Amino acid sequence: MSNNDHCTAPGSPARSVEQALDQITASIQPLFATETIQLKLCLGRVLGSNVNAPIAVPQYRNSAMDGYAYQRNDAASDTTTQLTVVGTSWAGQPYKNRIEPGQCVRIFTGAALPEGTDSVVIQEDVTRIDDLIQFPPFETHQENVRQPGGEIELGQLILAKGKRLTPSDMGILANLGLAEVTVIQKPR
Repeated sequence: MSNNDHCTAPGSPARSVEQALDQITASIQPLFATETIQLKLCLGRVLGSNVNAPIAVPQYRNSAMDGYAYQRNDAASDTTTQLTVVGTSWAGQPYKNRIEPGQCVRIFTGAALPEGTDSVVIQEDVTRIDDLIQFPPFETHQENVRQPGGEIELGQLILAKGKRLTPSDMGILANLGLAEVTVIQKPR
């Protein structure tokens, strides 16, 4: 059996582990080439560019609660308010007509606020008899409304270049409607 040391050049001193790691690190060339792949294939991959929001989230004013959408000016500040229910706004199927004074619309969480409304009273605070609702005076119901861009603004930086993608990152990207992502190419 030979006593040759194949890890060092003949006549050179042995390196410490730290020296060897430094030499290896110094010789590594980072990868810069990118590729665009389907979102479903990018788990664990590293982003090759920043991801900015292509849309605002939410994209439109919508209800944060199940209840009734109405115009704040129609609500009494010192007595019970009574309004006429003229329709329903569902998430994905909004009420399309304008709401006139004295009217309201049954609305569900995530549904778009109809034109002419700016507030939502939650269903637990309402008494409904046929097509009439009543609710006691409140200071405001506008806190039950999500404004466009209230969670994510259009153009906002969502994920930075160099981020290794996790399942939650993929969920955020899917929620933004992204089907493809630019990532760093894998080493070959």
